Amino acid sequence: MAEGGEEQPKPATQEETQETYKVVQVIRGGKVQMQEAPVKAPGDGEVQVKVEACGVTAADWQLRHGQLKLATPPFVPGFQCSGTVEAVGDNVEAIQVGQRVLVVQRMNCWVERLVVPATDVYILPESLTFQEAAVLAFDYITAYLTLFRHANLQTGQGVLIHRASEGIGFAASQLAKTIPEVVVFGTAPEAQHDVIKENGVDHPIDSRAVDYDRIVREYDVLY
Repeated sequence: MAEGGEEQPKPATQEETQETYKVVQVIRGGKVQMQEAPVKAPGDGEVQVKVEACGVTAADWQLRHGQLKLATPPFVPGFQCSGTVEAVGDNVEAIQVGQRVLVVQRMNCWVERLVVPATDVYILPESLTFQEAAVLAFDYITAYLTLFRHANLQTGQGVLIHRASEGIGFAASQLAKTIPEVVVFGTAPEAQHDVIKENGVDHPIDSRAVDYDRIVREYDVLY
């Protein structure tokens, strides 16, 4: 009690001063709820990012509904997001505060802020918006690994890409054309053939009118 009978304000406790951020969490039955989590400072080799956009992929849907067995509820989904670096930990040299970045990691991206290893962070070119970066990463990384790491696509080969008008197929069509003399065949509904041709498909195939068992043997790589 202060002089004159006036009560002095109590100092704030750690709980009262702890900054929090919002987290999208999947609970039982695939339901989604919003939670609060405390903001933590980045540790050695880590980066803190303020998230501006989150990507939503087919894998997130499968994870939420139990078709992809990577986690059990409750968990935070999201394999990719983009934002601005707010802080960096010790021994982080390539990433700086204020840079626009893409984050790719195994889940936990549907948040307002996150702390991740600097190795999971990639600097964005100015030509990409946060929204574009957040949705492109998963499709292009998947397509790249499949075409070049697993299938080992080579000069002069032919590749058949299923669903060439959709996310991963669209990315795979573009990446396949970076190899000289590769011929790209792509399946899609006939109404989308002009679109996939502009994207690199040399020979569009009507996905609803072709016997795949007959044509699969004609290509070096089947995507």
